Amino acid sequence: MTPPHLITSIITVFWIKGVYLSNDKPVFQTPADLLIKPDGEFNLSLKHEIPNYDTILWYQRSAGDSSLKLIGYVYYKTLNIEPKFLSRFNVSGNGEKTAFLQIKNLNHSEDSGEYFGAASVCLGLDVRQSPSDLVTNPAGISLGVQVHQSPSALIRKAGNSVQLVCTHGQTDYRVMLWYQQSPTDQALKLIGYVDYSQIIYEIFSKEYFNITGDLSGNKAKNGSLFIVDLIESEHSAVYYCAAREAH
Repeated sequence: MTPPHLITSIITVFWIKGVYLSNDKPVFQTPADLLIKPDGEFNLSLKHEIPNYDTILWYQRSAGDSSLKLIGYVYYKTLNIEPKFLSRFNVSGNGEKTAFLQIKNLNHSEDSGEYFGAASVCLGLDVRQSPSDLVTNPAGISLGVQVHQSPSALIRKAGNSVQLVCTHGQTDYRVMLWYQQSPTDQALKLIGYVDYSQIIYEIFSKEYFNITGDLSGNKAKNGSLFIVDLIESEHSAVYYCAAREAH
């Protein structure tokens, strides 16, 4: 889905053709023209001067395919590349100013096509597991239990809903906690948690978050955090999942 307030410029890259640039908005993509041979490399850059625009995204539209495929994006200085493009593309830069797209080896037929650079006000959710409150025994020693979250990173526009999933295989860990860390605050804020099958919310979180899960029984555990109605300034954050024994 195309993010809101999206300003785009278009580059067409062919193995033997050139590139054209559309910059009727204050978004500047370079180079304006280039010629690439098979197995060659090239770099594209996009610069904008739009206050409050924090994300630059790169899309590909292959020849013969009308769909846009997200290659990756830069949210502030956080980089994300879609898994299928990791071996052939690099993304770098700062979403507030300038970002770069590098194609390492132009030898795939699907890489002949149009490349879109977009500057946007976007909601970026960087989802990772907590490094400090993951899975520990009462003495605080890590048990090495793997807690998995998905998706690993995503971008959604304001007003959308999001589901984050957390799973682990430690059957006697029947508490699952969800935390939020905003870009401007290093503190982890507890959203709520599941204790066996009981759901407990912090006061601030009831309106926008929905936690689900049943951690009873002797089986692998899983739970979800739903963000019901994304609000850019409040919900653009890193979200952490943690698991522990019930007290």
